[in-house]
Amino acid sequence: MKGHVYRRGDTWSYLFDIDTDPLTGKRRQANGSGFTTERAAWTACRAAIKDYEDSRRVEPSKRKVEDALNEWLTRIQHSVKASMWQNWRNYADYYVIPHIGQRKAQDIDGAVLDALYARLLAEGRRKADNNSQMYEHWQANRDAKPADLVKACGVTIHAARAALTRYRAGRKPQGRAHGLAPKTVVNAHRMLHRAWEDFEAWKWVHRNEVFSASLNRSHRT
Repeated sequence: MKGHVYRRGDTWSYLFDIDTDPLTGKRRQANGSGFTTERAAWTACRAAIKDYEDSRRVEPSKRKVEDALNEWLTRIQHSVKASMWQNWRNYADYYVIPHIGQRKAQDIDGAVLDALYARLLAEGRRKADNNSQMYEHWQANRDAKPADLVKACGVTIHAARAALTRYRAGRKPQGRAHGLAPKTVVNAHRMLHRAWEDFEAWKWVHRNEVFSASLNRSHRT
């Protein structure tokens, strides 16, 4: 297999033929650009050809983390337990997509994941602390009825009745931290490890970058 290097403006580019499109039979080419010298372009071209011949080539892609995770969850749903799949769906929706969902999957590395885990540990909790809200409402109005707590805090009537029983017995709620429990972050990390393992196998990313995250060295998957 031979490549071709050419100058484009102030930089150098390369291209080489790859297998024809399996559906249409049309010619396809792989390419790279932005190299400052002809030598650098040839070096990159030879490396890309070797990767292609070794079936390791990963096409540049703008696929976002959100799109990648959504497709991954659809594709693996039949192969895992329903409860595990639902947990992974929740981890993706609550803890991953809101923070890095709009970044390209190929741009994610260990540093990005370390920053994500730190954010989740510090302020990752999404569920409201209804117990504290009900207690504050009751403190302001000791004559509050269960229906009042339901209206003010959006809880069920059962939860409101149980809360009033606790408060009248002198039991104060324990305030929740804003961060996720370390175990929950580890579980999210394990989900990402499995996802990126499949991304690498499907040639969506160059490698499983979850291996590079600090959390991986403390909590082996």
